[in-house]
Amino acid sequence: MIFLPNRRKAFRAGGLSADAGDDFSSTQGATGWHYGYFTTEGSGTDVSPADPSSFSTANMSWAGADWRGNEQYDTPRVAATTGHPGVTSRSSAVWKYTVIGDHDDVYLFFEGTGVTNGATSFAIWHNSTKVAGYAQTNGATQASINATRNLSDGDEIFFEVNCRNSPNSDSVHSITASLN
Repeated sequence: MIFLPNRRKAFRAGGLSADAGDDFSSTQGATGWHYGYFTTEGSGTDVSPADPSSFSTANMSWAGADWRGNEQYDTPRVAATTGHPGVTSRSSAVWKYTVIGDHDDVYLFFEGTGVTNGATSFAIWHNSTKVAGYAQTNGATQASINATRNLSDGDEIFFEVNCRNSPNSDSVHSITASLN
């Protein structure tokens, strides 16, 4: 399994944010986003991206416009505004942030907009603990989740979006994550 490298930045005035579409890259982790899949099926949506035995970027290859796995039909797939699950895995984009310094009452916000043919799910994780649940966007136009946390130096925050409803589902999404 390949795991996410550290991305450490200090908070700036006005917070820190990432946009899955604007930041989409042909290089894993270049903008903090990692394109992969969850290999643990049957666990629902409570599998942390902090667990390298569950989330992986292995077997994902850049195909000129999107990241593709090695399951049937080159799935799972992750692109700037779409995702398609694999036969036995759900495709995911995960933004990882490693905290510098101690910060009280940090507002974590994750929003997605778009039209989906299946289900797009969102979660915010603080280290290995999910602190904001999933918002399913089955045909919805917008969904958001948030949490307020005290963060310590070295803590990890993960913003996760994934596509998994059935092996044939697609999702279209515009994803914004922010720490303020």
